[in-house]
Formats: sequence, structure tokens, C-alpha cells
Amino acid sequence: MPGIRKAHESTGKILRGSVKFLLPNGCDLIDISELKQVHVDMARLPYDIVALEAPWILEDGGGGEKGVERASKRIALCMRMTTEIALAFPDTTRFLDEEHGGVCVLPIFWSDVQRAWKLSMGGFFVPYENEVSAYMPSEVSEPTRLANEPLIAAGLATKKIRQFKVAPFVVLAEMFDAYVSKSSCAEVLAQIVSNARDEVSMLLRTGCVLNCTNVQAETISVAESLNKKRKSKGTEPFFVYKVLQVRESKSTNVGSGGGTHASPRAHLRRGHIRRLEEKTIWVRPSLINAGSNTGAVDKAYRISGIS
Repeated sequence: MPGIRKAHESTGKILRGSVKFLLPNGCDLIDISELKQVHVDMARLPYDIVALEAPWILEDGGGGEKGVERASKRIALCMRMTTEIALAFPDTTRFLDEEHGGVCVLPIFWSDVQRAWKLSMGGFFVPYENEVSAYMPSEVSEPTRLANEPLIAAGLATKKIRQFKVAPFVVLAEMFDAYVSKSSCAEVLAQIVSNARDEVSMLLRTGCVLNCTNVQAETISVAESLNKKRKSKGTEPFFVYKVLQVRESKSTNVGSGGGTHASPRAHLRRGHIRRLEEKTIWVRPSLINAGSNTGAVDKAYRISGIS
């Protein structure tokens, strides 16, 4: 299967040359459960090729679902659309016509059963020029509508779904053709859409944080002697990774204000973006209303990798 072999070879080469980030579990950097325009506007990474890696462990201790498998680690390979990417993945060639450019997001996941990294059948192209709007089933492509139907059937209100422009692309051509022969093109593309959602979320979350003025990417190097030993054994060397660091800023303590409503229970405010007149900053997670006499709300937010 020459197409599948070429896709794996191209992905390996691109991964080796990528700028790599280690992120917290589920890429839980900011809350985008209510998708806003700012999240999509800031989905621009500072490097042409970025590999975003994060563990993906659910509350039951197992990996998150990836199709019919469970995958406890994810990589979102984010690639600015160029002619080189089109040569590596021919189905992306059509995206070169996008006037303002965009980024291709290719999911790679760790199969907990096979205990190996696997390349997804395809990924998403996210145009830079994009607009977030209310979900309108009549306006989206058939694959997107099919991918959303299980969410709506499970009880997610249509009015809570937001949409923006994306387009699926295929990288494992022979696998795609085999699936289409047993189903339909739209249904198989819907599977690609569903399987790439987490990785697009990783792009949005990381792009938002990296574009804040008080966030830095700190490089974590590997001891040269350790990699030399690995090379002598014929194993791949460890890569250099980056982690996100939030610079300390002036006090962000919130004073008590007036109001007639009851004070909320103590809770952890998730890190979030604050747009000021002259810049955009990242506001660190903080404990709010710590003196409340109505109890505390325990939320297991993982912000490891951010200090």
C-alpha cells in the first residue's frame, strides 16, 4: 500500500523537524466549552510545524476514546499549509487556494491495546480567516452533520453547538477507500471529523495561550550522554520539548464588591484570556471567595506544565 507507506514516512520526517510541546492532561489549558471568536482568531502557532503532545486519561483511569479504541496519549501535528505539506499529503493540495492560509491538523494517537503510536486516517484543515457562528445543520457539510448527530442524540442541545470553517482531508488513502467500499464517502469523512475533534481543540487551546503576552515557551533539553547511549543501542533519541510558563504579573487578587446575591462557594477559577486595550494576557488559575462559609467546590483542574 504505497499511499499508506508514504504517509507514514512523511509524517515521521515532519515530526522529527517539528517544534514539540508537552501539555497537561487533556490539554486542559483554558475552558473553550463555550467557543468564542477569540479562540479561533488566536489559533495561530508561532512555528510552521508544531507537535502538541498530551496525555488523555479519563476519570476511570483509561485513555479517551479514539473511534473504537482507547488512546491515553495524543499528538496534534499542526502544519502551516505550504507546498511542502501538499507534496507530503496530496489531498491537502486544494487548501493552497485558501487566500489567507491556514493550518492542517493531523491526529496521532497511542493505542492502549496495541501499545503503539498510530496515524489517523485523516485530519482537519482550519483556515485562518474564520468566523464562529451558531450551529446550523443546513449550512454545514454532510460529514460534519453526520459527525454531530450522535452528540445531539446524546442530549447536547443544538443551540450550544458552535461552528466554524474546517475541511477534512485524507492521508491513508487505501484505508479510506476500503472503508468507503463498505459504507459511503460522507460517513467515512464524518469518522475523520469525529476523530480529529480533540486535536483541533488542542490547536485552539494552545494557540490561545501561546499568543498571550505573559506566556513563554521554555525549552526542556535532554542530556547529550543519554541520547548518545540510546543511539548506540539503535533506539530513537529523546527529542527536545517545550513547556508553557506563565510569567508572574502584578497581584490579581479580587476585592469584594457590592451586590445582593449570595456569595458563591469557594472555587478554582480556571486560567483564562483577558483582552486589555493594549495587549492580551493570560490570567493564572486562582482560588476565588476562599473565605466563603458555604463550603468549597473541588474541581480537579490539571495545570501541570504551567507555573
